[in-house]
Amino acid sequence: MSDFTTRKVVILVLALLFSSPVFTVTNYVVEPSSYDYGLDLIKLLGVRSEAGGKLFYEVVAEQTKLETPLIELYIQPNDGLPAVEWSDPKVEVKKLRKVE
Repeated sequence: MSDFTTRKVVILVLALLFSSPVFTVTNYVVEPSSYDYGLDLIKLLGVRSEAGGKLFYEVVAEQTKLETPLIELYIQPNDGLPAVEWSDPKVEVKKLRKVE
C-alpha cells in the first residue's frame, strides 16, 4: 500500500474507535434492572393491593435467587399505615457492616 492509503486507513480506524461509544444505547438510555422494574411496578400498583402484594413477594423471591441476593426490603407507602417489610431470616442485618 502506498503511504497515502496507509494514512487513510489509520485515520479511518481511529475515527471508528473514537466514534463507536457514541452509538451505544447506554449513552442515551439507562436500562432498568429487574429490581428497579419490580419496585416501580409495586409503586404503580400499590403494595397493599392484591396484585401489589403478590408482586412484592414475587420480587423478593426473584431477588433472593441472585448472586448478590436481597436481604431486606422495606416499603413505606404514603397511607399512614405501617411499612411493609421483608428480611431474610438467614441473615442478621445488625451484624453487617454499615456499608453493606
